Amino acid sequence: MMRRSLLALCLLVAGFPATADTAGNPALARQGFDACVAAFGDPVAGLRNLKADGWDYVGSEGVYQWTTKANRRVVIALGRKGHPTQGCFASYNKMTNRQAMDLAAKIASDLHLKATAAKQAYGGTIWVGSVHGRGAALNVVPVTQYDFHKGAAVLLLAQE
Repeated sequence: MMRRSLLALCLLVAGFPATADTAGNPALARQGFDACVAAFGDPVAGLRNLKADGWDYVGSEGVYQWTTKANRRVVIALGRKGHPTQGCFASYNKMTNRQAMDLAAKIASDLHLKATAAKQAYGGTIWVGSVHGRGAALNVVPVTQYDFHKGAAVLLLAQE
C-alpha cells in the first residue's frame, strides 16, 4: 500500500507544471514583447498578435490586458483600448532585475532608443525615443509579486 502511494505521489509530482523546463522563458518574454511592440499604440491589434502567437488572454485589470504562456510563467500585458496609458509589459517567473535590465538593453538597441541621464529609483537606465512614430520610454519594473508569479519586468510606455 505504501509503495503504491509513494509511486502515485512521484507520478503526480513528475507531471506538476512547476517542474516544467523554464529555460525558454526569456525567449518567450521577448517573443511576446515583440508581438506587442509590432502593434504599439493599438491594443486591439496587439492582443490579436499575441493570441495568434498562442498567448492566452487572462483578462483586464487596471490599465492592462493580461496574457500568459508557459503555464502562466511568462506574462505579457498591453494597454486597454481607450485608456490613455498605452504600452507593452513583459515578465517571467523569477526574472531578476539584472535579467530585466539585460533584456531592456537589447530591446532599446533593437528599437534605436537612447539612454537618458535620468535613472530609476534603484539605479536602472531609462531609454527614450520613438516607436512607430510615437514617443516611447522603456524601463524596468523591479522584482514584484504578481498574481501569477514573482519577477522583474520590462515596460515600454507611449509618451505623448
